[in-house]
Amino acid sequence: WIWIEEATELYEADVDILDDRLRGDLSFNPNLYYQMTFSFNPVSATHWIKSKYFDIQHPDVFTHQSNYLQNRFIDEAYHRRMLMRKERDPEGYRVYGST
Repeated sequence: WIWIEEATELYEADVDILDDRLRGDLSFNPNLYYQMTFSFNPVSATHWIKSKYFDIQHPDVFTHQSNYLQNRFIDEAYHRRMLMRKERDPEGYRVYGST
């Protein structure tokens, strides 16, 4: 298992190299599988992560998308700030506030 925090900071080639090294025989245990987990905040609608993992359907790719509305740790002030952003910066809100 590989977990990449702030995955948008890596180049696609970096991730490909890590993926190439995630190997070995797991047939001895059917509960084991290879997994790469990325956690990140969106930075651009044209970032390679979006096109490689979110804009496709593939049986080996699972994506989860959430936004501030599902974050139980935000306060009312943050919620109001995001609503203001929705009005003043629709593109930024589309990237950071919607799914």
